[in-house]
Amino acid sequence: MFPLFRFVPSPILRRLSAIRTIRRAYAALLPGDARIVDHGRAGLKLFIVPRKNKAEWAAGGFKRYEPEQVACFEKLIHPGDCIFDVGANVGFYAIWFSRLAVAGRVVAFEPDPANVELLRRNLELNKVCNVAVEPCAVSDYAGERRFAVDSATGSTGTLESHQTYGSRLEGGPQMFATVRTTTLDEAAREYGYPALMKIDVEGHELAVLKGARQVLGSPCLRALAVEVSNASTRTSVYALLREHGFQLRDIERNYAEAGERCYALLAARQELTP
Repeated sequence: MFPLFRFVPSPILRRLSAIRTIRRAYAALLPGDARIVDHGRAGLKLFIVPRKNKAEWAAGGFKRYEPEQVACFEKLIHPGDCIFDVGANVGFYAIWFSRLAVAGRVVAFEPDPANVELLRRNLELNKVCNVAVEPCAVSDYAGERRFAVDSATGSTGTLESHQTYGSRLEGGPQMFATVRTTTLDEAAREYGYPALMKIDVEGHELAVLKGARQVLGSPCLRALAVEVSNASTRTSVYALLREHGFQLRDIERNYAEAGERCYALLAARQELTP
């Protein structure tokens, strides 16, 4: 099916997509199996499920996906870097990182089984050989935890809540799964210390950072980008990163100093200018 809203102006599309009835009606018209869309970078392609990845399908791909973060990573990544992608989803960043760090390695952590399946398919589709997939969640201890699965959009699964944002937006029952957890310090012992990390864990960012104290203290780590979506732990996240010598900047405001409403946070060593 042709992406219905590709030519609808963004403000109108946002208003329409906020209406649950319209979202659910549109979703019912979309294919429920995986289809290929344009990644938007370096000739890459991605499998997505249109019924879940509605926004990307409506836009005809990922060409306009998180442009500020994309520009930031382009400036930071070196060809030989080791990169940790925490919350890799279906692989938009992991696959692109693999091209930027062509002589390095990417470790992609993703606990949602449906996303992991698509992630592996996308690695194969793009003939990626330098990405290791860890099908687990990242936290402050290794073991098992209950994971709230976002069966509506596949993008907001979390260890933090009894209901995902996607499920609240779409309605319907909330699904759960028991997933394996690890820490970034454990991962560093297996894969080596990263030069860069991307963390998108739907409110669990403080726990992830608490399990990464050795990584944060390593001189190998130049920068990390963190989605700060848990307002109750934002102050603690800032304090922990500053304790390890990072300067905090707002990616979406052209690297201005991070404030209380910062959502996309760049933590960089103070001598580093993106």
